[in-house]
Amino acid sequence: MQTIMPNHRRSVQIILFCFALAALLLGNGCAMAPGRDDTVTANGPPNQSNPFLRAAKSAFYDYGTWPLLLGAALFGVSDYDTEVADYAMEHRPLFSTNDSAERTTDTLRRLSYVFTYGTALAVDEGWRNKGERVLTESTALFTTRLVTKQMNLQVDREYPNGSGNDSFGSHHAASPFAAAALTRRNITNIDMPRWSAISINASAYTAATVSAWGRIEMGLHYPSDQLASAAVGNFVAIFFHDAFLSQKTMVDLSLLPGGGYLALHVPF
Repeated sequence: MQTIMPNHRRSVQIILFCFALAALLLGNGCAMAPGRDDTVTANGPPNQSNPFLRAAKSAFYDYGTWPLLLGAALFGVSDYDTEVADYAMEHRPLFSTNDSAERTTDTLRRLSYVFTYGTALAVDEGWRNKGERVLTESTALFTTRLVTKQMNLQVDREYPNGSGNDSFGSHHAASPFAAAALTRRNITNIDMPRWSAISINASAYTAATVSAWGRIEMGLHYPSDQLASAAVGNFVAIFFHDAFLSQKTMVDLSLLPGGGYLALHVPF
C-alpha cells in the first residue's frame, strides 16, 4: 500500500478532526438548545434557541456537507486519492488540454455566481430585502474564499503534478459549491414550476462539479482536496444563509454616513 506523505496525513487528520468535533459540538448544542423560544431556563426567564447554532447544525448536516467530508476522508486514507488523480491527468476524460480545462473551470466558477445572484434577485421581496440577500450571500462567498486560502496555508500539500504546494483547498471547488448551495436556498423562496427549480439546481451543481473535476485533470488537486473544499463551501454558504436570511431581525443593511460603503450589521 502506498505510503501517505506527512502533509497528506495532516490534511486527512484535519478533515476527520473537524468532522468529529462538529458532530460532537452540534449534537451537544442541539440537546442544550431548546426547540421553542418560550422554554424556561434554570435561571427562570425564557431563552431563545441560538440561531447561529441552528444555522451551524443545518449547514453541517446538509447533504452537501457531511457526505462530502466523509468522502474526502475515505479518499484521503486510501490509494484511490492518488490513483484517481493519476487517471484524470493521464486519460483526461473531459478536457483535452490544461488550457481548455483552465478556461472552462474559470468560466464555470464565474457562471456559478450568475446562478446565485440571479436567483437572489428573483426572490419576490422588496428591494431592501434583495439588497440584504445579495450582501449576505456576497459575504458568504468572500468568507468561503478566505477559508479556502487558510486551508492552503495550514496544509502544505503538494500538487499531484508537483508544480506547487496549495493542493489542499480549492477555490474552484469551494466557491462554485457555495454558490450552488445559495442558489438552492434562494430557489426555495421563488414561486416557479418544479421542473424549472430542478433544472436550475442541476445546472448549478453540474457547473460546480465540472469546475472541481477540471482542476484534478490539471494535476492541481486530489479528489479528497476537492471534496473537502466543496464541503467547506457548502457549509459556509448554508450557515450564512440560514443565520442571517432566515432570521430577518438579525441582519441589517446600513449605509454608513460618510463611509461611502455598505455594511452588514449584526445586532447581538
